[in-house]
Amino acid sequence: MLIVATLLAALVPQEPPPNIIFILADDLGYGELGCFGQKLIKTPRLDRLAQEGMRLTRHYSGSPVCAPSRCVFLTGKHTGHAYIRDNDEMGARGDVWNDPALEGQRPLAAGEITIAEILQQRGYATSFVGKWGLGWTGTEGDPNTQGFDHFYGYLCQRVAHNYYPDHLHRNGERVLLPNQPKPGRIEKVYAPDLMIEEALSFVRENQKKPFFLTFATPVPHLALQVPEDSLAEYEHFSETPYTGNAGYLPHEKPRAAYAGMITRMDRDIGRILDLLDDLELTENTMVVFTSDNGPSWIGGVDYDFFESQGGLRGRKAQLYEGGIRVPTIVRWPGKVPPGSESSALSAFWDWMPTFAEVAGIFDWGHPGEMDGKSMTSILKGGAGDPDRTLYWEHASRWQAMISGNWKLLRKKPSEAWELYDLKNDPTETKNLAKDMPDYVQELIKVIQKERVGSEIFPMKGFPQDSSWVEFQKGTMPLILSAPHGGTEKPEGIPDRTSGTLVRDRNVREIAMGLADAIEFRTGFRPFVVTTNLHRVKMDANRPLAEAAQGGLGAEKTWYEYHAALEKASSLARELGNGQALLFDIHGHGHKEDWSELAGPEWEKQKVMELGALFTEQGLRAVPSPDIPDPGDKPYFNGGYIVRRHCEDGLRAIQIELPWSLRSEKGRESSLEKLANACADFFGNNFFIPRQDLSVETTKFKPFDRKCSAFGVPIFATKSLEKEKLAHAISVLAEYLDNDENGVVDDAKVLKELRDGGAFLVMPQKEREMQKLFRHFEEMDEKGWRIGQDLYGEETNQPGRFDYALEEIWHLVSQGWGLAYPQSFAFEQGSALCKAMDKARLRGGHYHYDDPTCDYDCQAGEYSYWVLTSMLNAQSFPGRPEEIEDEWECATPELLFEKDPDAWKLFSDEQFHLPRQIPNGEYREDA
Repeated sequence: MLIVATLLAALVPQEPPPNIIFILADDLGYGELGCFGQKLIKTPRLDRLAQEGMRLTRHYSGSPVCAPSRCVFLTGKHTGHAYIRDNDEMGARGDVWNDPALEGQRPLAAGEITIAEILQQRGYATSFVGKWGLGWTGTEGDPNTQGFDHFYGYLCQRVAHNYYPDHLHRNGERVLLPNQPKPGRIEKVYAPDLMIEEALSFVRENQKKPFFLTFATPVPHLALQVPEDSLAEYEHFSETPYTGNAGYLPHEKPRAAYAGMITRMDRDIGRILDLLDDLELTENTMVVFTSDNGPSWIGGVDYDFFESQGGLRGRKAQLYEGGIRVPTIVRWPGKVPPGSESSALSAFWDWMPTFAEVAGIFDWGHPGEMDGKSMTSILKGGAGDPDRTLYWEHASRWQAMISGNWKLLRKKPSEAWELYDLKNDPTETKNLAKDMPDYVQELIKVIQKERVGSEIFPMKGFPQDSSWVEFQKGTMPLILSAPHGGTEKPEGIPDRTSGTLVRDRNVREIAMGLADAIEFRTGFRPFVVTTNLHRVKMDANRPLAEAAQGGLGAEKTWYEYHAALEKASSLARELGNGQALLFDIHGHGHKEDWSELAGPEWEKQKVMELGALFTEQGLRAVPSPDIPDPGDKPYFNGGYIVRRHCEDGLRAIQIELPWSLRSEKGRESSLEKLANACADFFGNNFFIPRQDLSVETTKFKPFDRKCSAFGVPIFATKSLEKEKLAHAISVLAEYLDNDENGVVDDAKVLKELRDGGAFLVMPQKEREMQKLFRHFEEMDEKGWRIGQDLYGEETNQPGRFDYALEEIWHLVSQGWGLAYPQSFAFEQGSALCKAMDKARLRGGHYHYDDPTCDYDCQAGEYSYWVLTSMLNAQSFPGRPEEIEDEWECATPELLFEKDPDAWKLFSDEQFHLPRQIPNGEYREDA
C-alpha cells in the first residue's frame, strides 16, 4: 500500500513545533543576575525563569565583542570559520563616527545561511527586535534578507550607543523619533521601551503559528541612560559622577543607572513571559536568555563594585573566562527539568543546530563547516561531551581554545601561550604552559586545524586565504578548475603588455554549480579551485610577467592558483586510491553552439568518450562521434593547466564552454546536462567512494534508527533487526545506482524524490503500522510526503520472495512518475496506465483483483511486475506463487510477446530504468 500525501494530510496531527524566543542581553556579565550570584542588582523575573528552567554554567558567547558574537549565533560557525570575526566599522568609507549617512557595520555575506532562514523554511514567522550590527538597509546583511520576516531596532551599533536616538529601523524603513542625540540632547522616547512593545506585538500577531523571536536588547551596553523611575530604585548607592570620557555620555549616578538598566530589562523580559501565559503559549515555547559577551569596563561601568564577572578573570574584548562565559537560562516546559543546572560545555554556535532539532528539522544540510552541536540532550539533563573543543579568535590578535577542562590562549601572536586547568583553577590564575610544553604543542595543532584564513580579519603567523584564489575542499577525486572567470582587478596591476585576454564570463559560477550538481548525483563533492581576479592568464607559454600582466599581485595569484591545484590534486588522489581527474573549465569566444574538448595526445580516446556523453545530453561537443573534427584547430592540445597537471594518477581535460551554456538564461539547464555527462564519465573511469549506508540513531519518534541512500531515508522502529534495515537500504541504493558506479542513474528522478520528501518507514511487524499512522502527519510537516511502508517481517526472508524489492520499487516509481508524468504517472492517461488498460483486454495476462487496491495502487503493482519481468526476476524463491493467476508474463520473452506497449516503455533508454537485479545473490540460480 502506498502512503501518499493525501493520506498523510488526513491523519491526526501531532503537537505543533515549539515557539522559540532567544533573548540576548548586550555586555551583561556572568555575575550580573541574582540567579548567578549578583547581590546588588535586582533581577526577579530572570531568577524565576531559572527556577522554572535550567542554568547553563559553562555556556560561552560567540566572541568577546558584539557583531561577531551575533554572527556566530546566527550561522553556527565559531570565529575560526565565521564571516564576521570582529566589530568592523569599515572606516575606509569615510568618517563613520560622525557622518550619519555611513550607518552600519560590515554586512553579513549573502552566502551565509542563518538559523532564521532554516526556521523560515519550516514555516516559522521570524523576527529580530533590538540591536543588529551585521549590515544596513540595501546590503547583503540587511536582516530582512537574512531570514527575518520582521525587523525593528538599531541596524548600527554606533547609533545604539545612545538609548534616545533620533531614529530606528523597521523592515528597511527609517522610523523617526522625537529625540535629539546631539547637540542639545532631547530625550523623550526610550528606545528599549519601543523595542519591548514591538516584540510583544509580534508575539500577539503570530500566536496562531510557530514563531522565532530574537529579542536582542541593547541593555546594558553603554551609554548609561535609563528613565527616572528605574534610576530611583538604586539612589541609595554611593556614587562618583562619570564625566563622559571614552566617548560615552556622562552620568551623575553611573552605578544607579547601570543597575536600573538591568532591572528594567528584567521587567521587560517579565512582560514577554506574562504575555506567553496570557496567550497560553508558555507550555509550547522555548525561552533562552543569554548575553553576547562579558561586561564592559569603560564609560562609567563599575564592574568591580557589582562583581560583574562573577569571580572570573577578564571582561569584554578579552578571551579570559570573564569575557566569554555568559549567564544563560533555558526554559522549555516538559523538556527542561525545572530548577536544574548543567556544567556541560556549550557555546553560541550550538544554538543553530539546537533550534533546528527543537523545530523538528532533520536532514536540513548546511553549506561549509558548521561547528555547532545540538544541546537538546544537555537541556533534558544529559552530560554533554566532557572532552569537547571550543575555539575563539578576536581582533586579529587574541586566540583561545577550550578542550575539556583545559584552556589555551594568547593575547597576540608575539606573546607566549597561556595554559589553564579550568577544573581546578576557574579564575585562570596559574599559567601551566611552561610545565606542560608538549601538551601546549598538541593544542596548538588543534587550533591550526580549527581556523581558516580570512582576508578581512587576518591573523599574523597563520596563512590567509587569498583574496583572489578560491579553494573548496572536496570529498571525491575530482577537481573543477576555473582560472579565468574573475570580475575584479585590484589597483596596481597593469594591463598585459601584449595579446588579448577576454574574461571567461560565468565559468566560476559554472564550476560552483557543477560541483553542487555532481554532489547531488553522487553524494560526494568535487574540489573546486577558481579565481576572482579578472584578466590573469594562468599560462606559462608566455613569460610570467606578460602572462600575469606584469604586476606582483598577479604573479602572486598565478603561483597561489597552481599551489591550490597541487593541493587539491594531492588530496583528491588520496581519496581516489592514487587516481584523480581535473576538469579545467573555460569559456571561449566562439558563437558556435558547441563545447571544445581538449587534452594531451594520450587522452584522445577519453576526450572522445566525454564528447560522446556531451552529445548524448544534447550538448554539441567537439570532438564527438556526431560532429567531425574541423581539422584546423588543435582540439587535443590542451591548455597549460591541462599539460602541467597531467602526471601519474592525475588526468586532466580542458572544457571550453560557449556563451549559450554560460549565460544566466541557459545555465540551469546547462548545469544539469554538464553534471550528467561529467558524473557519468567520472563514474566510468575513476573511483567514487561508495555511499555511506551505515545506520544511525535518531530522536525522531517513534523511530530510533535511520539510514539513507543519496538522501532518501529509511526510518526503522526499535524492534527491527539491524540486518534487515541494512538489507533494505542496500536495495534502495542499488535501485538508484543500479550499475553501482557511485553515480545516480537518473538525477531527475532523484530530484523529484528528494524535493517531494520521499521516505520509507520500516517496522518489525505489519501490525505496528497501525500504531504508526498517527505519526505521519508530523512527518508531513517535516517535509516527507512520498511515503512507503516496508515490513521487516517480509524483508530478506530465506526461502521466499524478497519484499524489499517490491516496496522500494513502489517508492522510487513515484520518482519516475513525477519526473516523467506522461510516461509513468499512476493516474489514467499516462503511457503506463494505457499499457495496463490494454493488458487487461489483451489475453488477460494482467488481472490483479485485490479489492483494497484502487486504480493508482494497481498501476503501481503493474509497473513493478513489468519491471521485474524485464529483469527476469520472477525466479525468486516464492515468486511464482505470489503472481499466480494475476500475471502471466514471467519472463522478458513473454513480456515482449504479450505486452509490447509495456516492453517499449520500460526499455526506453531515456528513462535509465534498472538493468540489473539488486542483491542478485537472492536469485534462485545463485
